[in-house]
Amino acid sequence: MYIQEGTLDPNGDGLVGLGGGPLSLVSQLGPNINYKFSYCLTPESSGATSKLNFGIDVTGPGVISTPFAQQDNTPPTFYTVTLDNISIGDTSVPVTNSIVVDSGTTFTILPSDIYEEIKTAVEASIELTPVNGPNPMFDPCYETDSLDGLNFAGMVFHFSGGDVMLKAENSFIITGDGFACFAMIPTDSPTFIRSIWEYCSNQLSYWV
Repeated sequence: MYIQEGTLDPNGDGLVGLGGGPLSLVSQLGPNINYKFSYCLTPESSGATSKLNFGIDVTGPGVISTPFAQQDNTPPTFYTVTLDNISIGDTSVPVTNSIVVDSGTTFTILPSDIYEEIKTAVEASIELTPVNGPNPMFDPCYETDSLDGLNFAGMVFHFSGGDVMLKAENSFIITGDGFACFAMIPTDSPTFIRSIWEYCSNQLSYWV
């Protein structure tokens, strides 16, 4: 019997490996699912059911696709795509980099220089005054107990082949102390993106 440890929810049943490595469930199912899977993780507040499909093509209005990027120094378990730029209103921040899409990473992590430009654009787009939040890791923060109070128009991640709109619920978190904080953090390590996929209106497809 396997006993979970670490920061996992003790009420969870475990983890499903969906990476590109040889031990993942997707790789082991391989030819039986035509090496395809898709998933949509819905917000808990929506009351909607999340979906995980194997071997099914995702089609329909609003579905976009972007090709995987090849990176020699990236482990095969990771999926990488090319992000051209990020726009907030009239501000466009160039990225032009291969980034890792990792649904197991808690927050969207961006290179420090790109993060600083995004943060400045976010602050300019919100009329509220930034304040110090309960966790110094998240910046900026605003005193509000509702994401609607931010009046945030959203940001667009421009991938090679398609654009993904991130609304306030994709970009901010509400803490129990009455703060809404930007849920992206800087790093000097390789970039991981998660929050894009957490609140989706359409499914994300992988061809591995």
